[in-house]
Amino acid sequence: MAQITVEDLDPWVVEKLEARAQRQGRSLAVELRAILTAAVEEREAEEQRQTVTAAVEGFRRLRQKLSLAGLSVQGLTEEGRRF
Repeated sequence: MAQITVEDLDPWVVEKLEARAQRQGRSLAVELRAILTAAVEEREAEEQRQTVTAAVEGFRRLRQKLSLAGLSVQGLTEEGRRF
């Protein structure tokens, strides 16, 4: 496992982190690992949400363009099955 050193933290930050760790019944090291892991997981989940949102929006735009052209996704699917 990698080690990380963080220099020049304000003492009040360390105090708050220690207090948080104590409330959770964890050591400071375990609490810091939990905080960092949660932050990374949250960021990855947000990136996935953005990807899904972009895909859904792209599909909506495609459906709208097809509709304006007098086509439908279902019609194209059925047309594709004949080939």
